[in-house]
Amino acid sequence: MATRRTTCMCLCLPGATLRLDTWDGWAEFLRGCFLGHRLTVQRHLSRERPVMRFQLRVALYIAASLGHLDLAGWLLERGVRVIEPVGVHPYREWCHQTAHPDVAKCPAVASIERGQLTILKLFIASSVLTLACRDPQGRDPLRIALQYGHRECVSHLATKLCSVVVLPGMALPMRTYLQIKGWVRLGQRRAASRHCMGLNRAPFRTRVGDTVLVDGFTLPKMSSKPRRSEAKAGIRVMSTSSRRLTPINCPSHVSCPLRALASQDKPLQLPKLHPVATRDEREKKRGWEGMLGG
Repeated sequence: MATRRTTCMCLCLPGATLRLDTWDGWAEFLRGCFLGHRLTVQRHLSRERPVMRFQLRVALYIAASLGHLDLAGWLLERGVRVIEPVGVHPYREWCHQTAHPDVAKCPAVASIERGQLTILKLFIASSVLTLACRDPQGRDPLRIALQYGHRECVSHLATKLCSVVVLPGMALPMRTYLQIKGWVRLGQRRAASRHCMGLNRAPFRTRVGDTVLVDGFTLPKMSSKPRRSEAKAGIRVMSTSSRRLTPINCPSHVSCPLRALASQDKPLQLPKLHPVATRDEREKKRGWEGMLGG
């Protein structure tokens, strides 16, 4: 602990250089998230399932902050929860107790802090528990919106919280309904954890066989470099695009010049053309034919 504090104090000294890098292969992914390009985000998702889930949570958090409605809707369809904290990278979950407090924020809190009313409405429509989420300081959505001064978000949240949920045979206030939903969700999580089915919902999600990075022993994977597989794939695409087009398949009994182009060893042989006869040669030929015929 003393070594970590000394390092932080040295970084804060005037004139110190602080270099911030992203995980390898994340530069294009984060750029697509900030621009709201859904196809770019899809293209640069990791093949490792734990890392991919973390990327989806990061993408939803950025989409909620910047108001990318299309990207947020696609992520909700993929099953990303708006009240689930972003957390830390799966490779760094062994040190989750010393993580930054902001990793406990969820996309719903980010949308309220930035005043993204459209994204907030989408989140509430997808999960009513958005009205009961909390930030790391324990503030509810209405209090967050009041402190940041977003009047439209305050009006929408107050209207939802003061509404009534009509169920078959009864009507419950929204706050009571949220408490019941919270109890049900907590019971489901406890039951799933007891049966070893909720590993992806527990705060500590690393398992035996997962990659773990240890400071001072493991080579860092945060150099902001693209993935090698993606770079090689791009080179292969460029090389295949410069090849010749495959000729049309012609029947065997039809003489097609394209078949000659298909073979690289045999050059294309064109038919021999006879020279065009001049006028004097044609008259001379007619005279010889007349003499022979006479």
